[in-house]
Order: sequence, then structure tokens, then C-alpha cells
Amino acid sequence: ILKSKFKPHFTFNVLSVVNYFIAKKDFENATTSLNKMAGLLRLTLENISEELVTYNSEYKICEYYMYLERLRFSDKFEFQLEPLTNSEIKNWQIPTGIIEPFLENSVNHAFNHQHKKGLITMGHKIENECLVITLTESDNGLENDTRSTRHSQGLRISKDIIKATSRLYGKALKLDIRSKNGTTVIITFPLLKLK
Repeated sequence: ILKSKFKPHFTFNVLSVVNYFIAKKDFENATTSLNKMAGLLRLTLENISEELVTYNSEYKICEYYMYLERLRFSDKFEFQLEPLTNSEIKNWQIPTGIIEPFLENSVNHAFNHQHKKGLITMGHKIENECLVITLTESDNGLENDTRSTRHSQGLRISKDIIKATSRLYGKALKLDIRSKNGTTVIITFPLLKLK
């Protein structure tokens, strides 16, 4: 999980953007960026030894991560997070590190050849006593879904976590990936309790 979030090129590029803000004397953006990176690192370290964490914690990791990626690729995409206000959704227990790799995959592979800004969104709801997380990315003319052959290591780890967690708790976590007018990833989390 740490390797997925703090690859050298990611860290270097974020710090380069922070340096740019400092050189321009834009201390507000420099401070905000460093705080987001510190928050991402802190939450990742807190969660790494946990089997299950709250969705609220993973939501914040995704928020920090995507903020930093937008600093690097502001010309490529916009990101919209559905506000997290429901306390039941906030406290829903999910495996750690499972959502962000799907966002990383979208950032790294979806909009590489686009001339228009893409849009990545993240939403959540409770349906049939499950937490359903939906990640979508706009197509903007992308003809081939290159991600099918260029999975990141983090994405493979997420899929392995889904399988292992389903076995451990005796309840199926579901992953559904749909490609039509963009790509939609739907992850369904039942209530997880030890058998």
C-alpha cells in the first residue's frame, strides 16, 4: 500500500509542484499541498496494520491523493467526490487500501491521449444492506481501454484483497467493472464480521 501511494516519481512530482508554489511566493497553495501530503502519509501509516478501517478514513486518503494528482495533471482531469455526511456510511468497515488504486489507475492510464479534460467521480450509497462505492471516469473519445493490459501493482493488490476478505469473513465483496461511454468501477461491501 505504501509503495502504491508513495512511488518516487509521485513524491518527486508533488514536491516539485510545492517548490513551484514557493518560488512564486504562493505560500497558501504550498502549505495546503504539504498538509495534504502529510495527511495522506499519516492515514496510510495508521491504516496499514489494520484489517478493516472506516470508509471515512479511506475516503480522506482518496481525497488527499486525488488533490495531489490534480496538482500534477490539472490539464487532464477534474475530480468530484460525493460529500460524506451519512454517519452510517462514514463508519462502515472496509478493507484498507482498496479504493485508491482504482483512482490511480484512472489517472495514470485513462486520459493520457486526451485533448479535453476528463472527469473522475466517486460516490457512495447503502443498498441492500451493503455499502456500494462507485468510481466513474468520462471517456472523452478514449477508444480503447488500455487498462485491461496495463494494470498497476496497486490494482492487482486491491483485487487480491477483495478475494481474501471475502474468504476471511465468509461474505462476498463484489467488484464490477463496466466500460461504456467511459468506465465505471463498482465495489460492494457487505457488513463484515468475523465468522
